[in-house]
Amino acid sequence: MKEKSSTETEIRELHIRETISGAINGKKSFAFWKKQGQPQLQGIVDLGEQPSTDKGDLEEASPGFIVSPFLNEGRKKNIKINADLVFTPTDNSSGFQVNPAVGVINEHTDSFIKDSSEPLGPASLESYFPTTGNTANSEKAQFIDIVNKAKENIKAEVFHKVVPSRFSEVYYPTGWDFISAFEKLHQLYPNAFVYIFGIPGVGIWMGATPELLLSIVDGRWFKSVALAGTQKIPESGDLSQVAWTQKEIEEQALVCRYIINCFKKIRLREYEEKGPKSVKAGNLAHLKTEFYVDMEAVNFPQLGSVMLDLLHPTSAVCGMPLEPSLQFLKEFEGFDREFYTGYLGPLNMQGSTQLYVNLRSMKLLSDRARLFAGAGVTEDSIAEKEFEETELKLQTLMCLF
Repeated sequence: MKEKSSTETEIRELHIRETISGAINGKKSFAFWKKQGQPQLQGIVDLGEQPSTDKGDLEEASPGFIVSPFLNEGRKKNIKINADLVFTPTDNSSGFQVNPAVGVINEHTDSFIKDSSEPLGPASLESYFPTTGNTANSEKAQFIDIVNKAKENIKAEVFHKVVPSRFSEVYYPTGWDFISAFEKLHQLYPNAFVYIFGIPGVGIWMGATPELLLSIVDGRWFKSVALAGTQKIPESGDLSQVAWTQKEIEEQALVCRYIINCFKKIRLREYEEKGPKSVKAGNLAHLKTEFYVDMEAVNFPQLGSVMLDLLHPTSAVCGMPLEPSLQFLKEFEGFDREFYTGYLGPLNMQGSTQLYVNLRSMKLLSDRARLFAGAGVTEDSIAEKEFEETELKLQTLMCLF
């Protein structure tokens, strides 16, 4: 008997818990996200047995969700979650329509729907909670020691800036539920890119990042952002009351300089720069500058892929110059960042690609979550204050426990 095509598939409505349960029960890769400034979630499920590794150009890629680790030379470690099932919001704000991609047959969609109706148990989650690595560099003294080593290297002119990071682990409270936590996360941070993704054998991550690495809209409009400097939002909530120190202004200027230097490497002079200005990201304020390019006007259709290779890892998450700061982190940081400070986001979905730096993020383990944060170190840094900055950033996700 001839199978129905995807265009004949009945539109079904599911809720976020059902969609994630369906993916995990079927051992499939999934991603759900909310764009900055938009209230509604959208998501995808990859029906393949294994997600694809995709180091091809952004411009020619099929729709999906890209995930990259921090260390990813030549994009060789990119993981792509293909958009086999697409979940778009319904009029009911908590519901999703299930839209199979072209070529996805009813049998596969029906199998997912069946899995979504089953409860999510520990056995289903096992393949999403791989054994984690060491637990070094989670203590205050260790982080302060790294900051002081970094300042010695800056004084010796090895580099101008470096961004060491640390993590903190939180054991799940009784009854804690990561799907409910994700629902809370996307309500808490309307101005962030909020996401969750899960890949069997790799893990489940979620976060609320304020930093756009690059976006491409309609194959024409390119955008990148320089975001640095961190302060608590004033009690009044008035960003005009934020007073930036010389250290923070210089730190953000270094990130701007990094992006401009990337433009110079490809002899691109026709760009628009807006900023810096103070912006809100959850309970924190940052300095932000935006860069725009009309790819059609400069006749550079592959600009997104070229700039991705030049930008990552940016000076906002690694340092400047790149090579000596990266070498310092490899030597002294003491743990694998994995996807923290990598990049991730929707690829060629609804006419746009948006890749974000994976900040304010956490990895879910079987009994606890590992939360990550970092701080930019320059010659004016004070080690104690840099540690306090990481504590502030960790609060973005600590409130979920």
